[in-house]
Amino acid sequence: MRTLIRLGAARRISKGLFFLVSIKSTDPGSEYPRDAGALASKLFAPCYIGGWSAANACRLYSSFRPETFVVTSSRVRSSRVRVGNVRFRLAHVPERLITGPGFVSRHDPPESGPERTIVDALRSPAWLGGIRPLAYALRKHRWSDGWDPDRFIEIMEHAGTGPAVKRLAALDTLLSLHIADVVQAVADKRTGGIVALEPGRLGGRIDTYSGVRVNVDPEGDERNDIDRLDDEYSDDELEDVDL
Repeated sequence: MRTLIRLGAARRISKGLFFLVSIKSTDPGSEYPRDAGALASKLFAPCYIGGWSAANACRLYSSFRPETFVVTSSRVRSSRVRVGNVRFRLAHVPERLITGPGFVSRHDPPESGPERTIVDALRSPAWLGGIRPLAYALRKHRWSDGWDPDRFIEIMEHAGTGPAVKRLAALDTLLSLHIADVVQAVADKRTGGIVALEPGRLGGRIDTYSGVRVNVDPEGDERNDIDRLDDEYSDDELEDVDL
């Protein structure tokens, strides 16, 4: 491999992982991996494609974020990584949450399906860009032909948390989703205290029924949340994997 690297026929991505440059390339120095999924499966395994990337694939919500959202149980040094022009946004979870129901397994790495994508975002709304994109995705899925309350309950039981159940109860009321049966089925996962509908934002009224501080109008302009997230990060904060 050292010889191939010296000849420009291979490039090192990370420890033990190399990229073979096409012999037909007229500019080997500009070559880099282009398949984000294949690259993620090698760099961050065990992992899956989730968040806004999965929402795009499921047609739940269209995000124009340039980063591929990867959920991994591997320890990573940075939450944002770039390999050539491929950008990743990483979220770390316990290994038990990398498996279970709700994945499209024909992909490598797997992608979270619509229910799992929504449940993940109920736990961490930032995975979709905030509560408004989450509300949009949840309402769209709820009134689609693919809505299956039993499957949603199964995935909530596996991957949901107390705050996730509370946000689901609040959104059921705020969006008139009529899924009280689903909320009731996972009510035993609820915890004490008050959680913010949108983590990180102040203010808002307390909804005592759901145990949620409603600090964002979930039916507002979800585009503002994506723009806000884009402003929070710059390219200078991306950590390049050493090719």
